[in-house]
Amino acid sequence: MQLKFLYRQTSGVQHVVSPQNSVLKYISLNMLSLAPGETYHGNAGGEEIALVILTGTCSVKVAQQHYENIGGRKTVFDRAAHTVYIPCQTDYTVTAGNTPVEIAIGGAISDRKGEPVLITPQMVSYAPRGVWHWRRHIYDVITHVNPVSQRLIIIEVITPPGHWSSVPPHKHDVENPPYESNLEEIYFYKMKPEQGFGFQRIYTDDRSIDEALVVENNTVTIQPKGYHPVANHPGYQMYYLNILGGENRALLPYDDPQHVWVKDLEPVIKGRE
Repeated sequence: MQLKFLYRQTSGVQHVVSPQNSVLKYISLNMLSLAPGETYHGNAGGEEIALVILTGTCSVKVAQQHYENIGGRKTVFDRAAHTVYIPCQTDYTVTAGNTPVEIAIGGAISDRKGEPVLITPQMVSYAPRGVWHWRRHIYDVITHVNPVSQRLIIIEVITPPGHWSSVPPHKHDVENPPYESNLEEIYFYKMKPEQGFGFQRIYTDDRSIDEALVVENNTVTIQPKGYHPVANHPGYQMYYLNILGGENRALLPYDDPQHVWVKDLEPVIKGRE
């Protein structure tokens, strides 16, 4: 089972991972890179999509809306992104500003008509998570905070040098509310400096999947099922974009019982900091 995909930045739109080239059933990632002033015309098709503006500035026309000069990050580590949510079967046009623009297009299958929504950095909820060397920074872009989608969930995460993420290891591959939901997931990585690397382990209880993947700048991993903790190399900032989706829109992770005690320890540590 292929769990790792590589994205090499090229001009225009690039298909990275979807149900067409993987075991995924619900979600996808495409990438869009435009030179200054360049324009791209697209249609969401049978997906609802989120244009997450990773770097650069652009304008987006969709339906009757025209979002001018949005974005502006020099790197993904600067602040939360501007994101444009686009419902299925909707035409859109992206025009780059005075600098190159790189956009992650996260998608989930959808048949619900709706209205486009611009999600600004001010609308994104931020919270630190974890303690000590598993503290990381979570930006909820499209979650319960901005519940504009039918299935699609978008989160940005920044993991400091030498820290772990997705700790304790968790999964979301069984529909058992309120304890767990069945969601596929894509991780898209950026590193600062770009030669940095980390590791992601993906494993199931029965070890039918048990893989340790090297993740570098522009690496993409998928989690059709299983737990998926991440470790970042010392000295490097790690960013990843989470794209999640399933039949039902509910983010209910289930922690690995062998390691859940780590989360139980966090209040004690915070009380002594």
